[in-house]
Amino acid sequence: MKNIGFYLVLVFLISFIFEITFDFDLSDIPGISLKNLSVYIMIIFIFFQSFLIKKPILLKNKFNIPIIVFIVYCFLSLFLNYLIDPTIYKSLNSEIINFKNYMDSFIMAILVFNLVNDKKSIIILLISLLCLQFILNCITILGNFGVFLNESERMVMDTKHGRIGGAFGSSNDYAAYIALFMPLWLNAFFNIRNFFAKFALGIMLLLNIYSLLLTGSRGGFLAFFVGISALILFNAKKISFALLFKIITAFFAIGLIVGVSYVFLPEMSKAGIKRNVIERAKYQSLDEYSGGRLGFWSKGLKLFIQNPFTGTGWNTFVKLINANSHNDYLLFLTTLGAVGFSIVLWILYCLYSSAIENRKLAENNKWYYNSYLSGFFSIATSMFFVNMRNTYLFFFIYTALVLKMGYFGKTNVKEIRKELTKSNSENA
Repeated sequence: MKNIGFYLVLVFLISFIFEITFDFDLSDIPGISLKNLSVYIMIIFIFFQSFLIKKPILLKNKFNIPIIVFIVYCFLSLFLNYLIDPTIYKSLNSEIINFKNYMDSFIMAILVFNLVNDKKSIIILLISLLCLQFILNCITILGNFGVFLNESERMVMDTKHGRIGGAFGSSNDYAAYIALFMPLWLNAFFNIRNFFAKFALGIMLLLNIYSLLLTGSRGGFLAFFVGISALILFNAKKISFALLFKIITAFFAIGLIVGVSYVFLPEMSKAGIKRNVIERAKYQSLDEYSGGRLGFWSKGLKLFIQNPFTGTGWNTFVKLINANSHNDYLLFLTTLGAVGFSIVLWILYCLYSSAIENRKLAENNKWYYNSYLSGFFSIATSMFFVNMRNTYLFFFIYTALVLKMGYFGKTNVKEIRKELTKSNSENA
């Protein structure tokens, strides 16, 4: 009973490999993917577990309430918007399916936090997340060179821009996903003492950087450097000249690795990076340099001013602007208004403050929290330039695992305090 939740989460990650990478559905139930089926079973199991062992349905944490409020608010926005103007959506049924798929990420934060019941399972699942990224990177690289036989459009190079979206189909989303876990890869490399494990981690780090270059995503590159900078600061015990030297050395080493990786890129990828990163810097117009993003942002802000309180309605940006926002902050602000945007900030604040609290309490393994917080800053940066979906799924699973580790730490601290109080009262 104790490990069923762990296996359900593991099955979910495995199903993601097959569905996203191979476009292959393992489920025997028509119309229901294994990924969705595993989510439904997790929800059912949480209620079943609560009834069987007489414990609360949801364990206490800071993010349950804001996430539930966000999901309810978005659904009401969708439903009311459809009642007011049904023509804004193709069909209510397809929009509800789209809504459910988007909310899977937020739902998984709650499910994983409540289903994983021991530290060993947390460690295994964190390793599984890294293994999954390694597999996706390998398939992306092999697919890019035509070695891996996969006809999925996700693996096809964008010949116009010299970029590849990997398993996600979106180069920006995939770059944000890589940047999210880079601090964890780096911290694992420096904290694990086993030579063979360190060597393997080093190879995987190189594959990560190579895959990031294949995406050609400027937002992904920026998120990567923000995450690494945050990691150095979180790992530092104090601000000093020694820290400054470490930062300079770290970025010199990363620059060297990036330079060597660039040499081995396909010519089309090199041309894409040159066109998307280097040549764009010569543009006189910021809107041109941003790929038209400033124009989309300006239109989005005008829509927000017209509907400041509740916004234009769930998932209406593309329909009204005829383009993606390329900025999730603006997307939430425009479509959900000040109310919905405040809930998003509430969620982010709860996640960040929870991780900071856990980091303060942790005597050992602070590097887990340092890695997560650095990845958090990577995601926060990516949100300025990217519309993410798949990356959110892994971010919230990662979040739930790290915060659940802190939950066990807090529980141990409370138990120790109780024992000390009991001991003191007996001695008195």
